[in-house]
Amino acid sequence: MDKNKKLLAVIAYGSYFVVGSVCMLVGTLLNSLTTFYDRPMEAVIFLATAFALGRVISAPLWGKLAEKKGPLQVLWFGVIGIGCYLICIPLIPNYYAGFVLAFIGGTGMACEDASCPALLAYVYKDKYSSALSATQAFYGLGGFAISFIVGIVLGKGGFFGTGNFVLGAVCVALAVVIPFAKLDGNEITDAPEETIRPLYSKNTKLALFVSGLVCFAYCMGISALCSYTASFGSQTLGLGDSVGSYLLTVYNVGAIIGSIAFIWILKYVSERVSLIVCDVVCAAGMILAFALNNVTCYFVILFVVGVFYGVIFTIVLAIGTRIGYEHISVASSLVAMFGGAGDSIQPLITSRVVALYGVGTTYKFTIVFMMVTLVISLVLVKMTSEKPLESE
Repeated sequence: MDKNKKLLAVIAYGSYFVVGSVCMLVGTLLNSLTTFYDRPMEAVIFLATAFALGRVISAPLWGKLAEKKGPLQVLWFGVIGIGCYLICIPLIPNYYAGFVLAFIGGTGMACEDASCPALLAYVYKDKYSSALSATQAFYGLGGFAISFIVGIVLGKGGFFGTGNFVLGAVCVALAVVIPFAKLDGNEITDAPEETIRPLYSKNTKLALFVSGLVCFAYCMGISALCSYTASFGSQTLGLGDSVGSYLLTVYNVGAIIGSIAFIWILKYVSERVSLIVCDVVCAAGMILAFALNNVTCYFVILFVVGVFYGVIFTIVLAIGTRIGYEHISVASSLVAMFGGAGDSIQPLITSRVVALYGVGTTYKFTIVFMMVTLVISLVLVKMTSEKPLESE
């Protein structure tokens, strides 16, 4: 691999690292932000909605621009937006300013959605699915970093925004490095079959739509899990804020290990089979944890669930971009747009549920959408094939 491709890989994986941290931000800091803004938890959780709306609304635009202008140019705006969100949130104690910053952060993530899969498809032509699985390791590391730093800082009585500043500095570094990388957008779009291995369906548009629905249901579940796990640990399980954040850290460690394992697994097992296995294990694990309702069991099972649940997004993204292989950036943006819609709607539902019945009920919500994800995944697998179909 030449130096330019190595730099492109560093940029792509570094972007997933900061995206992982920013996606865990509200959930990790939920209790701190309720004090910071002097607002109840069910109000602060709407910051996640603003973030997701920024992602959903801007995703189609960034997907088209990534194909027209090139993914690197789009990604540069993305890391600036995410960095602005990370650094400014703990500096401005205004609830509505937080909404604006979260929206900007969401548009930054949409830029990453449109750009990074195309970069990895170019760099790792023959190992695309495994390369996407590796992104989840960096995504998980970002989530682990923010939750781990916050746990340590809060445990010592420090400022809750310390982790934001550290990870915001990573965004600044990426913004400096990106202009030194080179990539012609035509290198990706001129010969898509040489860049990514297609996945076939009798109705490509419908199959791509269904892959988006899988991502929607998945994001409904995982955003609830990540948004409320730290609060679930501190309030429902009585662990306190600092230890409660470690419950989310355990999940993230599992997600990192799982993503590393799936780099190897996806070389031998198709994305379609892997998707179903992950869906089944996660749903069964969360049902078991909820039934046992024991602190130790929650720590152990959340770790196991992290191994399989964290990688589902990248598996669905790999399936979606393989279906829409002729327009990778547009396909990845479409799948991510559905995911962002799930992220937007989840707080609207769970905030009301939490206000009425407490934070513990959000795990029931997660289990329901794990089951929904499994059902839609089975439909998607039935619709697609590794071999060309006659009526393609």
